[in-house]
Amino acid sequence: MRKPPTERQLAIARRRLEGHSPSKIATEFAASIDTVREAVRRVQDYERGRAILREDPASIEAFHLIGWLPLRARSTLVNMGISRVTDLAGVSMMEMLTWPYIGHRSATLLLQLRDEYPEASAKLIRQASGTD
Repeated sequence: MRKPPTERQLAIARRRLEGHSPSKIATEFAASIDTVREAVRRVQDYERGRAILREDPASIEAFHLIGWLPLRARSTLVNMGISRVTDLAGVSMMEMLTWPYIGHRSATLLLQLRDEYPEASAKLIRQASGTD
């Protein structure tokens, strides 16, 4: 599970949103242009994920965007037609662990979200927002 964007990443993204060029921001923050672009992308993904979760607290895509679900795990689920944790009804831990790129940590999180939906989703969303 990735952590939310750092204060530095948020500051870089704010500067970019203000219209400053990546090279100017890189100089200001003593970072590479790639670091600036990655920080902006991370903040945009995180904010987009939070927005999706407010609309659909069971969204697999949102859990990936905020960093709770690895890309390969998300891809496996999407390729299987699973777009919401509620689509995992009837799936066991043992079954899920046979799927490509679904490890114990991802399976545990997904099953917790499924079994305790919507309460677990709401709690995790509050944690991601820093309000819990």
